[in-house]
Amino acid sequence: MLLNVVICDDKEESVSHLRKLIENYLFIQEIDDVQIELATTNQHDVLELFVKKAGLTGEDDELIKQPLKQRVLFLDINFGSDLPHFNGIELGRAIRRYDVSSDIVYVTHQTGELSDVIEYKIAPLGFISKMYSQDKFDHKIIEYLMAARERSHMSTPVKKMIEFKIGYERHHYPLEEVCYIRVLNEDDKRNDADYFDGDKLYKGTALLCLKNGAEKVLTKRLNIYEKDIPELLKLGRFHLINPLNHIKTIEGSKKVTLVMANDDEINIPRKAYDDYRKLLKKG
Repeated sequence: MLLNVVICDDKEESVSHLRKLIENYLFIQEIDDVQIELATTNQHDVLELFVKKAGLTGEDDELIKQPLKQRVLFLDINFGSDLPHFNGIELGRAIRRYDVSSDIVYVTHQTGELSDVIEYKIAPLGFISKMYSQDKFDHKIIEYLMAARERSHMSTPVKKMIEFKIGYERHHYPLEEVCYIRVLNEDDKRNDADYFDGDKLYKGTALLCLKNGAEKVLTKRLNIYEKDIPELLKLGRFHLINPLNHIKTIEGSKKVTLVMANDDEINIPRKAYDDYRKLLKKG
């Protein structure tokens, strides 16, 4: 699998040094499964590898997720920014919203930010201090590069990860593990504080149903997930179905039953199924 290297530092000389160091090492070692994808002083260039605006009309443009690749990113923590407080940690947090599998290596003068990196669950591959001697610094860069290369060889092809906010925390699940999302209703009423506030449903509560049978209460409305996860297809007003985990259909004259990979059966009007089938053909 090809490993893509991304370098971001606010000093042009630092970017140039890292680029030449890595390119020379790849050339001398005759390594052809690693390439430099981007070397920049602009953090926005890095973020656009993961998500881009749909148009050029302003801040309200729809964001489009970019295809995931196997990457290792060498990021400065304390680079200058035109956005207040937007440093390498914030860039790492933004990247993790769209990609939880690529490796991040922080290159910094300071190590005091370690607690912030842990708190924000960025999970970097490591840190390299700019206070090292030049030889030690260069050695560490190559060491982490080769560690990322080895990890990319051991990993399966990149799987699309979907982010869900559950309570106050963000969780990520592979798309292939998601069976469907549906709106909770009064028929779901149970003695469970996660589902209900007393006798009332949380407004707009949606339920994530996973392939392994687990259920997770979500905090966004169904139409938000319809927009954010185009791989899930809408059935009627209450369900988003993952076609990967729709294993069987039982057709009736007025109603259709879908059997999902978690053994759940979903009853829907025939018209909703006909619309769903049309969407499948378009895909």
